[in-house]
Amino acid sequence: MAAPEIALWYGLVAALRADAGVVALVGGRIYDEPPQGSTRPFVRFGNLNPSPVRTDCGTACLVTFSLEVHSRPIAAGRTEAMLIAAALVEALSDNEETVTLDGYTLSRLQWMPGAATGGRDDDGESYVEIRGFEAIVG
Repeated sequence: MAAPEIALWYGLVAALRADAGVVALVGGRIYDEPPQGSTRPFVRFGNLNPSPVRTDCGTACLVTFSLEVHSRPIAAGRTEAMLIAAALVEALSDNEETVTLDGYTLSRLQWMPGAATGGRDDDGESYVEIRGFEAIVG
């Protein structure tokens, strides 16, 4: 059985690729590490930080993670990146039932509004919107 954070990652990728709102905006371009020259927009997993937590039933894993939206729009400016970030939040936050984990149970999946940032990418042409989430996997 994979570690809980790996099971979560696979479940999140599958859930996002199955969400009509996300797919309408980025297709299947959801990556751990985007291939060289990837078409934008795309979603990339950022930080993924697991830590053990005690629960009433024993132990679980609290996983904080971020999703990065990378966009280089022709006309929409930062709006495209913000719309995609909103679709990610809509698809995942408080929607534990849409994420299937192999060998684990997802008991909480929430967007952390304080962990949202956005702006121009280092290349000066693109936009990046980052949304932070936390999950409890048992």
